Amino acid sequence: MIKILIITALLFTSMFATKTTPSEVYAQTILISDEIHFLLKHYNVYHDHEGIIKTKVTKSKVKPRNSWQKAYEIMIKINILRNEHNLPIIEPVNMTPNLNVSPDLVYEQTQRILTEIKIFKFLMGLKSPEFKVQTFKGKVPTDVFNSFWHISESFDELN
Repeated sequence: MIKILIITALLFTSMFATKTTPSEVYAQTILISDEIHFLLKHYNVYHDHEGIIKTKVTKSKVKPRNSWQKAYEIMIKINILRNEHNLPIIEPVNMTPNLNVSPDLVYEQTQRILTEIKIFKFLMGLKSPEFKVQTFKGKVPTDVFNSFWHISESFDELN
C-alpha cells in the first residue's frame, strides 16, 4: 500500500513539473543586462547601447544550445574582469557539445552569471540597487540569444 502511495505521489508531482520558458530565461538576461549597465556606469565606461542593438542582432532561428554557448562565453569574460581586478578566476561550468540543450540549462547559466556578478560586486565593495525581475511573454530562443549577445558585447566594453 505504501509503495502505491509513493508511486502515485511521484506521478502526481511529475505531472505538474514545469519547464523553463524562453520568456523566463529572457527576463533573467535583462537582470544581467541591468547589472552590467550598473558596472559600466560605475567604472565610467562609454557604452554604445543603441549601436550594439542595431549591429548585433540575429534574425535567424537559434536553439537553446546557441544561447548556452553565448552564456559560457560571458562566463569567460567575467574571468577576464576578475583577472583585471586581481581576483582569482573560476573555471566556468562546461559540458560536452549537445544538439538539444534544455532551456533549463540556459536558465542555470543566467543564475551563474548573476551570482558571479554579485560576488564581483561584493569583493569590489560595490553597492548597487536591487534590480527587479520583469515579466515577458512570447519570447523565443532567438530573443534570449540576442540579449546574451548584447551582454557579451557590454562585457567587452567593460573589460
